[in-house]
This record gives sequence, structure tokens and C-alpha cells, in this order.
Amino acid sequence: MASFYDRLGVPNGASEEAVREGYQRSLARLVKKLRDTRSRGGDTQVLEAERDAVREAFDVLTDTTRRRRYDLLLQTEAQGLPQAPEDLWDTVQEGLVDPTAAAAVEVVRELTELDVGGSFTDAAYEKTAPAAPPQPPAVSMLSPAERDERARAASEPVPEPPNLTAFELPPPRISQPVEFEVAEPAMPDVARHVGHDGRYIASVRASKGMTVDDLSSSTRIAARYIEAIENNDFERLPAAVFVRGYLREIAQVLDVDEAALVEGYMALYTHARG
Repeated sequence: MASFYDRLGVPNGASEEAVREGYQRSLARLVKKLRDTRSRGGDTQVLEAERDAVREAFDVLTDTTRRRRYDLLLQTEAQGLPQAPEDLWDTVQEGLVDPTAAAAVEVVRELTELDVGGSFTDAAYEKTAPAAPPQPPAVSMLSPAERDERARAASEPVPEPPNLTAFELPPPRISQPVEFEVAEPAMPDVARHVGHDGRYIASVRASKGMTVDDLSSSTRIAARYIEAIENNDFERLPAAVFVRGYLREIAQVLDVDEAALVEGYMALYTHARG
């Protein structure tokens, strides 16, 4: 999934001015495509979702606190989380603690003898908690015979628990594969979840009420090749130059981002075919 920086076409760590310029460029490009699509009477759902994603990226990257946390998220995804708790805190505290607040705590720590920012231990609680008032001795309602009986029961050895290792666990159940289905309201999220592969093409086609034969008739691509593209059956597809042309035709008919579809699908095709 593209990062917020990629959506605006700026590098990680770009200045706020560069972020604003990238936002204006990306938004202008999408507005032009939306205008053209509406004039042709096409479906603008995917473009509207991209426009909303660009606005979200701009909102996050121009907010100091949210951007600091987002950069930490990107760093964590790239490097992975450390195993030790203390190392984990060292990694995430920069994004979770406001630097101004942290500096204020350091100033207060220098000016007081209190353990500012430290953990509240049991020993500290014992120093600050009020002493409990003395409790009256408990009065037993049992007879001497009943007390003796309970004492004997408490002194008897506890039986060993059963050997649980002798029981065999049933084999794990393996769930059957679930077919990927996307309802029309979720269409803008399909590319972000599965990428621009065959499932994305099949979902867009289905959301427009088109069958494989309808798409074949509109693009003049053989139905068997469209089925192979949607099923990611790369071995049934012809050479890359033909597949790239098929994808351009499909993108125009389905009114999706041609460059993103061709680039994303051909990356999978090249990886599979070599």
C-alpha cells in the first residue's frame, strides 16, 4: 500500500512546503481526471477514493503530532519491533510522547526530589499509604470438634493431578479457502488491500455489472485471456507486450488508473514468468 508520502509524490522527511506543493499537484491531477470521467458519464468511485486518500495524506503530514507518529509507524514497519520491553519503549516513546512535555518533565525532575516520571513501586506506596487501623480478633462460630475436623482435613496431602500429557489433542482444523468477494461500497479499498492484480480487475468489472463476455466484447480481448488475467494464471497468458496492451484496454473500459494497473499487474507477471 502506498505511503502518505507516495500519495503526494514527495520523499520521506519532505518539508511542509514540499508537502503542500505535492498535495496541490496530486489534487489537481485527480480533479482533472474526475472532470473528464464525469463528462464521459463514467464511474468516479475509484478516483474519488484516491482524492480522499490524498487529502488524508495531506492532513496527517501537515500535523506535527500525527506526522511524528506516522513516521514512527513507517520506521517500525521497516525495522520490526524489538523483543525487549525496554528497547520497545525506546523505539516508540519519540512518537507517543510530546517532546515539549518530555522536556518539561526533565525540568521538574531537576527542581524536585520527587521521583517524577518514575514507576510507582510497592515500596513507594508503603511510604505514602496511611497505616491500616488495628482489626479486632476474629471470632470463630465453629465448635471445638468442627475446628479439629477442619484442621485434620487441611493436614491431609493433596492428591496429584492427572497426567494431562496422556491425552491427545485432536488434529487442527484446516479452514477451506474463502473466495475474495467485495461489495460495491468497499470498491475504493480493493486496490489498497490486494494490489492491482486479477482480483482487483474482477471486482471492478463485477461492480459495474459486467460479465467476462461483456468485457471481452468491449475490449476485443479473448474471454480466455480475461479469465486468465483475473485468476492471475500467468502461464496461460501470452508475451508481456500483449498482456500490457490488454491491461491498457481493460483500464480504459473499466475507467481505472491505467498506469497503476499496468505497473502493478506487470510486476506480478514478471515475477511469475521471470
